[in-house]
Amino acid sequence: MVKNTPNTANSSKSKRKHGRKNKTGIAFPNSNRAYKSLSHQEKTKFLTYQKEYVREHYRTYLIRMNVEDDAEIIEWLNLQENKSDYVRQCVAEARERALKKMARSNKK
Repeated sequence: MVKNTPNTANSSKSKRKHGRKNKTGIAFPNSNRAYKSLSHQEKTKFLTYQKEYVREHYRTYLIRMNVEDDAEIIEWLNLQENKSDYVRQCVAEARERALKKMARSNKK
């Protein structure tokens, strides 16, 4: 005996697209496979939203080094497992030193 169930909230949940919700109203994909299943219009909205998010929340810094002049620094950075974290740590330590130095000079 099979029961006919009316369209309830539970049955409509399975029809929704899975993924991250956002202001565009599209459920963005959680995987490459899910991204490939989007329509062209949805992909365009997703990429536009992603570019805006990156522009608002991230900064990129580029450091160009001379292979001959900065060979020791390049070699040291290449030994680091995670270069981004290492650079963040170095900048944070330099900032702390500068703040301490400023605090000492303000006391005098």
